[in-house]
This record gives sequence, structure tokens and C-alpha cells, in this order.
Amino acid sequence: MLESMDKAQSEFLLEDNPIFLCLSAWLAKPENVGREVTSGILFNDFQIIAVTLGSSFPYKNATSFGIRLRSLIDDLREFFDVKAEKYNNRWTYVFHVARRGGVTVTVTTAKREKWLTWVQWAQGQETEFFSKKAGIEQE
Repeated sequence: MLESMDKAQSEFLLEDNPIFLCLSAWLAKPENVGREVTSGILFNDFQIIAVTLGSSFPYKNATSFGIRLRSLIDDLREFFDVKAEKYNNRWTYVFHVARRGGVTVTVTTAKREKWLTWVQWAQGQETEFFSKKAGIEQE
């Protein structure tokens, strides 16, 4: 029972969280699953996703983003398999969609449609067009 309460609390906390939404979309691209990245790489990738879809991304730099990401790790683990390690004062992360059910969005229809848009974008539909429209260069 306590476990289901933890999951419900995490769902509520992450419902509209830009890190959660961006991570969900980012993991829809197979090449990102299991990829070891720093918070700086995630910050850059997530900025592209957020700007492309017209969603807010309140983090001004990779440092503030990384601090917030680390504070959400336990809640993100309710939906993703997360490996977070610190090497030489740098955090690295590896994410997988959790086999225990993965990401589900059981909220309003509008939010579900927004999440599906993120996933469709992440699966490569018109990525180059959106990147140019957003004014962000991809590496």
C-alpha cells in the first residue's frame, strides 16, 4: 500500500513537470535508451524538445537544470530505470523506460494529447524542421 502511495505522489509531482515530459519524449528515441549522458547534454536536448513544442522550460543553465534533475531522481524512478553516478564532480545518467509499466499519463485528454505530441516528435517526425523553427542547432 505504501508503494502505491509513493507512485501516486510521484505522478502528482511529475504530472506537468518539464523534465518528466522531456525525458519521456527523449526516451522515445531508441538511441537515447541506455545512453550515458551528463546533465549538460540533457539540458541541451531538453531545451530543443521544449522550444520545439512551445512548452515552458524554466531552467536558465545546465547547473540549475542538473540540481533540479537530481532532486527529482527518486520520483523519476517510479517511471524509469535510472542510473545516476558522480565521477570527478560530474553527474552522469543512464535512463531506461521501466519494465514495471513505464510511463503512463492518466490525466486530462489535453495533457495526454500534449504528451503524445512529445513522443511523436521524439520518434523523429520532422525533427530537422522543428529544430530550424526553434532556432536551435543540433549537434
